[in-house]
Amino acid sequence: MRFYIMHVCAAAAVVLAVAIWPASAQAQVATHSTRTVVYGFGGRCPATNWSDPMVRPGRALFSLPCENGVRRIHWQNWRAASAAGHATILIFNGLGFTPHPGTISLSTVRMHHGQPYFAHLVMKWTTKNGTHHKEVLNWKKDGTFWLWIGNYGGTQMHRVS
Repeated sequence: MRFYIMHVCAAAAVVLAVAIWPASAQAQVATHSTRTVVYGFGGRCPATNWSDPMVRPGRALFSLPCENGVRRIHWQNWRAASAAGHATILIFNGLGFTPHPGTISLSTVRMHHGQPYFAHLVMKWTTKNGTHHKEVLNWKKDGTFWLWIGNYGGTQMHRVS
């Protein structure tokens, strides 16, 4: 009997705690993930500021005019401190995008209002002529907007003979 009474009292305490817990505190917990997220992904142009935190997004467009990006991301891993995968890298060619198979990695975890997020992005690809490229972007403030800033279009690494 004592065991039953203790369980009933414990259950009543939990119900009471949830009932008096402020709704704003419940909403705040619901809006923050304990998983590391990435901002500025999802394919919206331009993808700026702190809206739409994502885990394992499938695409993104970068820079204010959205002249490069990534699509068809297949994440091999998504950990608390890093994420990596394969994707189609999109480089603007003056008329549209030239797609290149490549890799993408995220690292450098920072916090925004209690939410861990990735702030460093590296994409690598090889063009049809065998030239390796590497694009490094960082999530930071550029004037009024937060966006991915870096060497858009990539840096030529070396050519495979």
